[in-house]
Amino acid sequence: MSNEEEMHCMEVWGGNRDCDCHLQLMGLGVEVYSKPFAGCENGGDVYYVSSCATGRITRLMVADVSGHGEDAAHSANQLRQLMGKYVNFVDQSRVIEGMNDQFASIVKHGRFATAVIITYFAPTNEMIISNAGHPPPLLYRKKSKSWCFIDKNMIGEETGDIPLGILSGAHYHQCKIYLEPGDLVLCYTDSLIEMRKNSSVIGADGLLQFMQDIGKIHLPSAQILLEKLQQQTKSQFNDDVTVVTLAVEAAPRVNLKTKILIPFRMLWIVIRSLFSNRIITPQTEWSLRNLGGAFFHRLNFLGNKNKKNDAN
Repeated sequence: MSNEEEMHCMEVWGGNRDCDCHLQLMGLGVEVYSKPFAGCENGGDVYYVSSCATGRITRLMVADVSGHGEDAAHSANQLRQLMGKYVNFVDQSRVIEGMNDQFASIVKHGRFATAVIITYFAPTNEMIISNAGHPPPLLYRKKSKSWCFIDKNMIGEETGDIPLGILSGAHYHQCKIYLEPGDLVLCYTDSLIEMRKNSSVIGADGLLQFMQDIGKIHLPSAQILLEKLQQQTKSQFNDDVTVVTLAVEAAPRVNLKTKILIPFRMLWIVIRSLFSNRIITPQTEWSLRNLGGAFFHRLNFLGNKNKKNDAN
């Protein structure tokens, strides 16, 4: 049974356990469905969602960590702290590169994680996506009523980079797209594209064709989607399964109450981090767009490229 929750500012939510949950954030409805393989308590699939001090910046991570059990749970906890560290950043480049460097230092030799990291900036409907060796997310455009991959064909450069933890100092590309209410983004782990049909793996192209055939999905629907995929392929999942759907909605502006509470939220997190090693003190992106935009709406559009230049 699916649970519905409203995320709060400065919150990092998620983990690597069984989950079927619908979250409400500024400008986004997020459904997270995750099921560890064979009834395990902790799976290798890790999912996190964070919201900044004003609610304007939503960040999502879907990762597939090598290993299971306690090792995977430890890596999941470290990734939670890294999400918390960069919760107030609009710019994603330092986020994923910082995660890679720190992940390389915390995991055991030979362990790594594929991951997709997404930052959604509600005032401009702007979504930034970095891919560290993970299956490419799928995008549903309401206007064209069709699905496509968010990949190099959309932006003119390679977005799939090496997994986290393999090479310290690695550079990761970013894909920026603009979304509209009614658009959907679907993230998933490789268990979906490893499904077999007629003795052959369906692959990413097979999953895209499957999504084209069923059309738009409505939240909450991940479990139904997975059931339909199993029915069509006549096979079962042989690994952890995670599906995260982001539904774009009309985003309200930051209200006066939230603006007033910003410094108090920041101070409270700092105080809590002093008394708990499980809470990390968030860093702040000292840009006019980030800090000024929290109080003056027009500043959110500084440096924002024209939507006409973006792929449809």
